[in-house]
Amino acid sequence: MAQPVPPTQRSEPVPEIPRLLILDADDSYTRNILDLILGVYPAQHAQLESRVLILRANRFDWSTLSTQIIPHFAAIILGPGPGRPSSATKPGASLAHPASIFTRLFSPVPLIGTHHLPTFGLCLGHQALGFAYRATVHPAPQVLHGQLSELELELDSSGRPLGVLDRLQQGTSVVRYNSLTVDPSSISEEVQITAWAQDGPSSRTVMALAHKTLPFHSVQFHPESVCSTDGSEIVRSFFQVVSDSPYVNSETGIGRTTAYSSLPDDIIQLSEIRKGTTDGEGSVTRPKKKSFQLRSLVFKNSNLSPEDVFTNSIRSRSPLGHVWLDSADSLTAPEFIRQDRCSHMGSVDFLVSYFAARKSLSIRAASDQQGSDQQLEDSTTFWDWLRIVQDELQACTATMPPCEDPVSSDGINRTNDSSNKTEFVGAPVGFMGYIGYELLSESLAHYNLPCRSSADVPDAELGFCNTALSYHHASSTWTASALVVLPHREDSSNTDFHQHFTGSVGLSDSEFKDWTRTVQEIFDETPKPDDPLVESKQQQQAQEQSQLQPKMATRALESIVSESDYLEAITKAQAQIISGESYELCLTTQFKGELASTEGEDGHFGRYVGLRQANPAPYGAYVRFGVYDTTILSSSPERFLRVDQRGGVEMKPIKGTARRVLNDIQADQQAAFNLQSDPKERAENLMITDLVRHDLHGFCIPGTVKVTKLFSIETVATVHSLVSTVQGCLRPKLNPVDALQSSFPPGSMTGAPKLSSIEILDTLELHHPRGAYSGILGFISVDGRADMSVVIRTAVIRNNHISVGGGGAITSLSRKDNEWKEVKLKVEAVQKSLNLAS
Repeated sequence: MAQPVPPTQRSEPVPEIPRLLILDADDSYTRNILDLILGVYPAQHAQLESRVLILRANRFDWSTLSTQIIPHFAAIILGPGPGRPSSATKPGASLAHPASIFTRLFSPVPLIGTHHLPTFGLCLGHQALGFAYRATVHPAPQVLHGQLSELELELDSSGRPLGVLDRLQQGTSVVRYNSLTVDPSSISEEVQITAWAQDGPSSRTVMALAHKTLPFHSVQFHPESVCSTDGSEIVRSFFQVVSDSPYVNSETGIGRTTAYSSLPDDIIQLSEIRKGTTDGEGSVTRPKKKSFQLRSLVFKNSNLSPEDVFTNSIRSRSPLGHVWLDSADSLTAPEFIRQDRCSHMGSVDFLVSYFAARKSLSIRAASDQQGSDQQLEDSTTFWDWLRIVQDELQACTATMPPCEDPVSSDGINRTNDSSNKTEFVGAPVGFMGYIGYELLSESLAHYNLPCRSSADVPDAELGFCNTALSYHHASSTWTASALVVLPHREDSSNTDFHQHFTGSVGLSDSEFKDWTRTVQEIFDETPKPDDPLVESKQQQQAQEQSQLQPKMATRALESIVSESDYLEAITKAQAQIISGESYELCLTTQFKGELASTEGEDGHFGRYVGLRQANPAPYGAYVRFGVYDTTILSSSPERFLRVDQRGGVEMKPIKGTARRVLNDIQADQQAAFNLQSDPKERAENLMITDLVRHDLHGFCIPGTVKVTKLFSIETVATVHSLVSTVQGCLRPKLNPVDALQSSFPPGSMTGAPKLSSIEILDTLELHHPRGAYSGILGFISVDGRADMSVVIRTAVIRNNHISVGGGGAITSLSRKDNEWKEVKLKVEAVQKSLNLAS
């Protein structure tokens, strides 16, 4: 087979970024196209922001889209998405279906004037091009999701690939997410096939199309995937098509000057990207004066463990509750991982509980158990409320460097030099708690199903802690931080923050002095390592904890669905995948039981002590909120999202787990190798990694979203996990709540595309609410930091009723018998660690 002319031997000038409309068909990969554009123009962030718009395909009716929006653009990219082009023409189907919009855009009749807009389709957009020219779209001979294929390029008489693939090499490796394909025998003569993929000894699948005379091009594969190669070269070639098109160069088209200018502001503001520049998102007006100061004390080389401090100094201090975010695996984790491990804890000063079914906030202060309730407007979400509160907290809080020397009477080390450049991160003062899965109904803009929440069970509970303690495991360093009210504070009366709990936020100066003395006493009384009191105290605590832990549950955990029903749901899930409605579905169920009525919170804590000892996890947690009798015992291995003090964002999706072989080093290493090289596990991980990249592009600075680790093995006490790490930088006008809302719920618990998968799962899971399970848990600090885990490997207790969720990712490669076994193994691991009846 002839090879194309290598791109390095061609010297065409790089065309500019044109005014480009990217239409999103409710997919979870569309925003990754931005990376392809920046691959061609790595330094042109301003042009990307001012000339490229991502818009939901059916946000507007066809008339509005075609007459008021599209005329502003020089080119269109049609993103991937669930479904098939033919679904838009079935009786009763809406003309606003993305596939219908896409098919219209490939019409042989010019949309504007006498010229056609250059249009490039990906996946669903590719199938729309074929369908527009009489091709049949049918099931592919081989369903491939998150898997690689090599392209077989069609060449012209000079040996050059056709259309927008003209800069690629034969055998270019690309990622595919397709259950459907265009039937090559049914394609109109007006359209030519430009690439294939071999799907078997005698089976080839169409991978790319191009209209012979019009500027219409498409690819079935996903050039925007992190594992596809040379995707930016395809975009470069498409932009050359745009630059050469009559629509751009003719006076009866858009014209070259307009085609390469900034879009009007009213069009830019339609963007699906959260930029913090429009009403309802991002920062509020910043106060000129600070109301609070974040002060911290540091205690190095302490012998007090997190368990010591939480048990003796935090737990039971407040009737509202307490939180321990527990990196319990730090003793067994490798040194390079331990450097990142911190445990945090705080006692709740006021508790915010939210009920999505009735859009009601309940706010209770430790000093006032009556508290207050607030009804949110229909147009306001819990995320909106939390964003406003967090933004004002960040705006009116000043931070201080730490005090490592003996403190003065006000707890501030006066010897600190203001020119000191050493950056310090204190304990996370602010919100600690969980946000349950059902709040997806308020985070997903286009989610239309009824809210599945109970009117009597909170969907989110966040305890605000005026003080917090953190332990850095690698250095054995404790940090104590407090939010202190400044004397000149001027309360504003027009924000939810000051209206509802201003009296509970921050310590007075005298309260801070009392608190610093208390903290100082805790660490001053620490015994020396060789002190016989240390061993005696540890033995006493071990005995007390053993007595705390109950022996059994009154009623054993049982699944809310039968094994046969779960297996049937897997069959239905795979049918949806084969029909093109999803690539991956994270199907779950819950196992529920009942504890003895006499167990109480002491018993719950005893169970957690057993859990952290038997199954130490990097993102473990013990959460106790008393108002609605909520206790969460978590041994989560997965970070959802972290925002650091500089605005750096990190997400670490886990897809793929293997049990360790603890008594055989060689077998243990082989288990890790097998996991990392398993095609099914890698495909599942890639699907969610690409989804996470898409999520991050929704709120991060362009060009900063990077996959820093792909298919990495992380090992904890009992399992190996296949983990990818994706990082970015938060846009300056946004805060952590923007990031959390934009990426919630965790893609590792939904599948991809996220929206369509969630809607399918709602039916497959028989409309049962997941609750805290599959949600997120962690902290949002007043200094702009946040760190949230995914709520898995977790027990939730309310009124002595206990539930443990379990599930797994269903793909076309899944085997039903293995999937149910995986669910049982996950749940039984938690059940055994909690000492529950089996």
